[in-house]
Formats: sequence, structure tokens, C-alpha cells
Amino acid sequence: MYIKMGFMRLKSDTQVELIPLLFQSLPNRSNAHQELLLGLVVYALQYVKIIPNMNENVIKYGLSDQPIIRHLFLNFLLNVILLPYKFVQENFF
Repeated sequence: MYIKMGFMRLKSDTQVELIPLLFQSLPNRSNAHQELLLGLVVYALQYVKIIPNMNENVIKYGLSDQPIIRHLFLNFLLNVILLPYKFVQENFF
């Protein structure tokens, strides 16, 4: 909770600099903490300036050589994409 409050008050450049550290802190955390940290990463993504050279992006964020973190991040993004949709089962009888 305190991390979230403090992170939102940081400058956008500082938030972007902290993304790799947030990724590195994901393993061995509870699901609730992982979701909180990934939510901060997704929030800070709006300020990321993509570098045209992909090698620099891969090295900076390190998602290609850490499959566990990549898997957590992709699953979280999938959940965020599906969040607005709601399954409603209609009873016809």
C-alpha cells in the first residue's frame, strides 16, 4: 500500500527507471504483492520511451532471459485486457 502511494507521487522519469527493479522484485512474493507491483509497472508503461534498437530494450527490462517474470507479466496483462468483460449466464428456464 505504501509503495503504491509513494510510486504515484514520483516523477514519470523516476517511475520508468524503477520498472526493472519492480520486475526483479516479483519472484517469491505473494499473489497480492505481485499484482500490486505489476499494476505499478503497467501504470508506468505510459511514460516509457521505446528505443528503436530492440537489443537495448531487451537488456534494459530483461524479460527475455527471465521466463518466470515474463510469464507473470503476460498473465497480468491478459487479465487486465479481459477485466472489462463479464460473463453473464442467462437462465432460459
